Amino acid sequence: MERGSGSNLETVEAGWQVFPNRNGDAQPHFFIYYTPDNYSTGCYDLTCPAFIQTNPGITIGMTLASSISGGLQQEGTIAYWRDPATGHWWLAVQGNITVGYYPTTLFDSNGIKNLANRITYGGEIVDRETGGKHTGTDMGSGNFPEAGYALAAYQRSIQYMDTAGTIIDVNPGTIIVTDAQCYNIVHNFNPAWRRHFYFGGRGYNNPACE
Repeated sequence: MERGSGSNLETVEAGWQVFPNRNGDAQPHFFIYYTPDNYSTGCYDLTCPAFIQTNPGITIGMTLASSISGGLQQEGTIAYWRDPATGHWWLAVQGNITVGYYPTTLFDSNGIKNLANRITYGGEIVDRETGGKHTGTDMGSGNFPEAGYALAAYQRSIQYMDTAGTIIDVNPGTIIVTDAQCYNIVHNFNPAWRRHFYFGGRGYNNPACE
């Protein structure tokens, strides 16, 4: 969830990531993040006194089970919502398990103190172009979205709640693909999965990626 532009950009974020330099392994981990000033400051998980955890039963930063290529797919749900009474941004996982909140005092009226007006979702990798080459880091499973279910990574049932409390399916909005030969995304919609997409790729391990 986000709102604002330039130095006024404010976000609350959550998802899963593989980040060996931070987590010390190559396993997927659950993460949260926030910034009040376009990433000049902000922090992951509980590494700064920002997120107020109210449910000790959820380990922020925990290792997540991996899907099996061609087999069992692991899924989880993540939702942020703003409490109109307090202005706090609450986080829930697995449907209705409340984890805690980012206090409204972290944000201002240029950002998400009163509302959010954008949802950003998808996948990303870090590419330092070592040796002048694109990184070979996999996104998702490493398979391109055309591989489909049980082979490519996916996100599904992407929805938001408007100020009247109505649940609405997102539309694709602005789709940003830096280099489709390295990583790509395919959106779709059906009654079971609502708005969803497959995504991923092999980076420089795909011969067409430069």
